[in-house]
Amino acid sequence: ASQQRPPGIMLNPPHSVQILDHEAPYTKIRLTLDNPQMAKEILISWRNEKISPLHLFQDIICGKNDEDETFQWQFSARPLQVTQITTVPLSQPCWSKSNAPKFRRLLLRPGESDITHLQEERSSTRFVFISGLFSPSASLDISKNTTPHQIGDAIRKIVDTYDTSGMGMEIFVNPKNLRYCHLGCRSNADVKHIISKLQGKIVKFELDVNNDGGSKTKSTLLLESDKLFLDFADITKRSVQRQIRQYSDGNNDIKGEPSRSECTSTTSEVVIPGLTIVEDFVSQQEEAVLMAVLTGPHAPWAPSQI
Repeated sequence: ASQQRPPGIMLNPPHSVQILDHEAPYTKIRLTLDNPQMAKEILISWRNEKISPLHLFQDIICGKNDEDETFQWQFSARPLQVTQITTVPLSQPCWSKSNAPKFRRLLLRPGESDITHLQEERSSTRFVFISGLFSPSASLDISKNTTPHQIGDAIRKIVDTYDTSGMGMEIFVNPKNLRYCHLGCRSNADVKHIISKLQGKIVKFELDVNNDGGSKTKSTLLLESDKLFLDFADITKRSVQRQIRQYSDGNNDIKGEPSRSECTSTTSEVVIPGLTIVEDFVSQQEEAVLMAVLTGPHAPWAPSQI
């Protein structure tokens, strides 16, 4: 109760709160806000301030039981796990932050001279490679005092103005090299539009940084990029195959499980490399003798009979 309530604990009050647990203990709730930006502001604030149940309910620490006796509620001081969710259908394929795809620029491969296939890829892709975001010295300072989430938000403020779908762009930040990133547009038209508008331009970023490497206090840092370079990009074939396996509806691949070879005992045709089946190699009488020897009580692997 002695903890001070952080100033950003409820920047935008929700218009509805839903308890997701059907019975005690109640550990999950869903807050519904007016728009995605309000939800994102609460998510960032609660994560940075490490909001706990004790922060949320410190105004009701004291209560009364059925005998009208005063007692104190005990709330956890551990930070909450906060996730932003949406009812808008995601584009396919889509990726989680912990399982981001690998990208490649759409260029002619060594030894290729026919640009027909390259032009087809460039006219259908929805991904953009963008470099020159920060200078090398600024990248080192930024990486110490910011998170990839904050950097992605700064980039999103610039590129979302070129999104025509209203769903926003996907930002794939490389934490090891902040000078470049990849954008996921919602259409190829948006890809061509943003490349034509930002190619060779210098843009200014408003980046929220954590003071002194901590997360309790933040300040806004104004940065200027180098000359931006943009190019058509796409995900690698390996990332495509991984995503197909992850969202496969078949029985041979289960989401979250390693891929396994098909069990031959459940297939209609047993196919084992190097195995040859010779039909009717022994007679029925010989088969009965062999089975009796293999399964009888005197077989070496049979359990001892007492």
